[in-house]
Amino acid sequence: MKFIKNTFEILWTIWCLFIAGFFLLINLPILMLFTLIFGEGKNNIVDAYLRFWARVILIFWGIRLVIVRDKKIDANTPYIYLSNHRSYLDVFIAVAGIKKQKKFLGKAEVFQWPYIGYFARKFGHISVQRESEQARKCGYTERKCERRNFKQLKKTLPTWKIPHRI
Repeated sequence: MKFIKNTFEILWTIWCLFIAGFFLLINLPILMLFTLIFGEGKNNIVDAYLRFWARVILIFWGIRLVIVRDKKIDANTPYIYLSNHRSYLDVFIAVAGIKKQKKFLGKAEVFQWPYIGYFARKFGHISVQRESEQARKCGYTERKCERRNFKQLKKTLPTWKIPHRI
């Protein structure tokens, strides 16, 4: 039984990587165009476009997104969303599930990846050096760290933090 489960997990992982890569390649020219037209910063068109494709990818992965809210979220209030980091599905779920434009706080290594790092920088997401204790704390407190990251957080954009260990 464990063999069947492991085989299914491997096949599903390959399927997910294939689908994500396929849709990334399809959307690459459009995302490049968006970076040229809109540049960095706040852009609702780019966010709506990415949210649509995140939902499509989740459907192809066989994931039905169900959002349960205890309270009504005020669209004019900035929020910081926090979740445990389980897999790269977190990013797709966050993009699809939060309707307001958002910024991600992520490890600096991701910003060096081809394509993904380029778009993360261009769309204004926030990089954190995990090797430095001060930089890690900068991701969680505003007062005793570099101001450049938190100028972005002070804007009216929600931020999604997904730490590796909580």
